[in-house]
Amino acid sequence: MNNLHIYDNLLLFTFEIENKSKLPYDIDYIRYYIIDKKTAKLTASQEVDQQALFSENYSPRIEGNGRMKYVIAFDKFTIPDEKVFRIEINEKNGGRHVLFDLENSDIVNVEDI
Repeated sequence: MNNLHIYDNLLLFTFEIENKSKLPYDIDYIRYYIIDKKTAKLTASQEVDQQALFSENYSPRIEGNGRMKYVIAFDKFTIPDEKVFRIEINEKNGGRHVLFDLENSDIVNVEDI
């Protein structure tokens, strides 16, 4: 994540994904959700999906040794202390899987545009 801003009631995230491989990275899906930080074994975990309102400059493919920088917007939200906002990126027909977590402190210290 490069930047996080707030504009009216929108949270605007700027992400940059770099493919350091020579093989293209075809994105199967990107999922945004809130989940418990830690769960004990045999304990139920609740996941709450966050629906993006719009995105800009998103491409489902990152060429070899390339990068993609895109902006995505959500309705404003906060995260309870025992949870994280998780971004999950899965490769289509591949094994490259990326997880990235943000905590409430990352979101409440957001800058205005």
